[in-house]
Amino acid sequence: MSYAVRADMETRYRAADLVELTDVNEPYVGAINDGVLTQALSDATQLMDGYLRVRYGLPLADVPDLLVRLNCTIAYRNLHRNGAPEEIENAYNDALKTLGLIRDRKLDIGIGEDEPAPAAGGEVRFTGPARVFSAETLEDY
Repeated sequence: MSYAVRADMETRYRAADLVELTDVNEPYVGAINDGVLTQALSDATQLMDGYLRVRYGLPLADVPDLLVRLNCTIAYRNLHRNGAPEEIENAYNDALKTLGLIRDRKLDIGIGEDEPAPAAGGEVRFTGPARVFSAETLEDY
């Protein structure tokens, strides 16, 4: 599940730009391609989860507005397949820096921390039936 949806992208970016960036498959329909937009948001969410899972249990029950904005910023940059303008690249890099600050506990996003459980340790045990063959039974072969 993405942190942002189509409506969030439409609030932040011009509809004409979203059409140009998502209507990439023939036949062109001159409208936002929901599949392309949803994939960009999903890809951005996966990247964000890599930063957030260090500090929070995922999925988050409540998504702060900051994460919605970061999700849109990353997805919008990813929609620029032929290279994004400098302004969009800078916003993308700032979004990654912000995620790093969240991960490193230098920026509070207003939700309770849910530390991931440490890896369980211990020994490995196997059980199975008694041995059928041994060195003695295979001695004559």
